[in-house]
Amino acid sequence: MSKNLDNQSPHYEEMKVNAGAARVAGDLLTEGVTNVFPMVDVESGADFAGVYKSAKVKAAKATGALAAGAAAYWVNATKNVAGAGDILIGHVNEAALSGDTHVNIDFDGTLAFAKA
Repeated sequence: MSKNLDNQSPHYEEMKVNAGAARVAGDLLTEGVTNVFPMVDVESGADFAGVYKSAKVKAAKATGALAAGAAAYWVNATKNVAGAGDILIGHVNEAALSGDTHVNIDFDGTLAFAKA
């Protein structure tokens, strides 16, 4: 099974997070004022390193095309990325066609909390 968010960059930033509940690799969660995702499955109550910034993350994509440079939003209901949604998590690195199932994004888990 493919992860919803899958780090593809050797250069990324992570932070220590405690899983209050079991977490599946690649699922987005909020830790304080930062959105992160685990790279591996995590047991309930365990500490893990949550990725909060990465220049290249392969993300499950909702239907519809996404242009390079467009904002990438996490959609809670479908657990994928679209051009509009619940949580701003980055920007599209490479254009994705409507039929594509994944898109590469520049992931930034702090964007949703940035002040305008």
